[in-house]
Amino acid sequence: MKHLLFLLLFGVSSVAIAQNRGMELVPKENRFALLIGVNEYQKPIQSLRFCESDIDLLEKTLREIGVEHIVKMTTSATKSRYLPTKENILRQVERITGLAEAGSQVIIAFSGHGVTMNGKAYLCPMDANVKKSDSFVSRDTIFNLLSECPATQKLCFIDACRDEFMVEGAKSISGMKGLNPAEITDPGFVLISSCAKGEQSWEHPQLKNGVFTYFLVEGLTGAAAQDGEVTMMSLFSYVNRKTKFYVDEHFEVLQRPQIRFNQQEVGDFVLARVDSTIPKPVLPISSDPTAGERMVKTINGVEYAFRWCPAGSFMMGSPEGELGRYNDETQHRVTLTKGFWMLETEVTQEMWVAVMGDNPSWFSSTGIGKDKVSGMNTDNFPVENVSWDDCQEFCQKLRSQGLNVQLPTEAQWEYACRAGTTTGLNNGKDITSETVSCYNLDEVGWYEENSDSTTHVVGQKKPNAWGLYDMHGNVLEWCADWYGKDSYAKSPTSDPTGPASGSLRVSRGGSWSDDAKLCRSAFRRGSTPTFRRYRLGFRPVLVP
Repeated sequence: MKHLLFLLLFGVSSVAIAQNRGMELVPKENRFALLIGVNEYQKPIQSLRFCESDIDLLEKTLREIGVEHIVKMTTSATKSRYLPTKENILRQVERITGLAEAGSQVIIAFSGHGVTMNGKAYLCPMDANVKKSDSFVSRDTIFNLLSECPATQKLCFIDACRDEFMVEGAKSISGMKGLNPAEITDPGFVLISSCAKGEQSWEHPQLKNGVFTYFLVEGLTGAAAQDGEVTMMSLFSYVNRKTKFYVDEHFEVLQRPQIRFNQQEVGDFVLARVDSTIPKPVLPISSDPTAGERMVKTINGVEYAFRWCPAGSFMMGSPEGELGRYNDETQHRVTLTKGFWMLETEVTQEMWVAVMGDNPSWFSSTGIGKDKVSGMNTDNFPVENVSWDDCQEFCQKLRSQGLNVQLPTEAQWEYACRAGTTTGLNNGKDITSETVSCYNLDEVGWYEENSDSTTHVVGQKKPNAWGLYDMHGNVLEWCADWYGKDSYAKSPTSDPTGPASGSLRVSRGGSWSDDAKLCRSAFRRGSTPTFRRYRLGFRPVLVP
């Protein structure tokens, strides 16, 4: 899942603009904006998290700098005409460009997925269908409508793609790539992209937006002002500088915004005026992530997506009377005093091979179970047939490359799995049968009754409230603790780490080959640290 965030920014007059930084602003009654944010997509396109947040922030900012007429389209819209379907988007683009006259300003902003097919760029509406190329919105269509519009200034923000599309058995949709920056030949357009070719664009959980969007808005609201004016070039200079240094500091990678325009035809112009006597505003940054916030780290070209699990207390174990309960699940209160980041999915075969250089999995092209996955790309299947000792070696090698990970404690694992729930499953439901088909478990996990005797691509079932996938079933997950049948009775109430010694290590969550009762949030199992099996995998947590 790659963060290839490309923003097309400012297209201006369809006639040449003189080199005049003091050019008058368009009156607010002649400024129009159409803002489109798509968080939710149809399967198998992966939904996004912060697209609507980006649009909300842009809406607030544009109103502050004097844009009077704003139409917002999001997947959470209550009126059907404002849902970002292909038909609705094109209708609203035609509407807003039809309203504009000479002397007007038109702004179109899009945040969501974007793809390139056969060399042409497309935006993905909420009803995009990967099997129907005509279900996408052509970027050229939007640009043509803007070019034909008589407005004097034309501004276009396109924020795409924040995550790579995911389909079962493949890393990305065949033939589709992240949206490419447009070449600018029309003298009326200026393009600012959020990163250079081959780079990724990042979002940070503390910002609750894309890094580029955050500094774009900060610049527009005055941080980029020179002598009380925010101009096109002063804004780009600010966004370029702030973005690349922020991303370098937090992710240790390059993200360098770019600008494109017809330099012979377009000069600088004013976007906003601010009172230079008032301190430049700085948008708030959260001191701590919120539950379920997502952070992505990249090592050797492979992305590791983590979800934030905040500090808190919960009832560990299962209540008497829970269907399928075992007597080593004595319920007791546990407090975790520190939050932690947990890998969003189980470690995949791609992750394992990139670090360890081999693939021990049964369900791979070279594994004992290769017939079950014949013809499939198993990169995004969970790695399995790994021992506790193997997992420790994997974590150590990642630590040596700068990703400070370790196996979760048993308490961390169950706390993250439950994500605030107290039921047998993390979807707020209990199992309805200990062994046979269980609809409640079907929602969230692969187990004996629905797995067809194999593992499956991670992230296909419903996640829990904190965005963690496959905590029930698919593969068992090793934890750091020694297993003790009666250890809960002796467990400390804060930050327990299990018995000091033992012969078995804990694994949790159940697997594709297990009955429903063995996939509950509270179920525990112990195995020797050297034991390997086709149902055993893991997911690490980041060490503070």
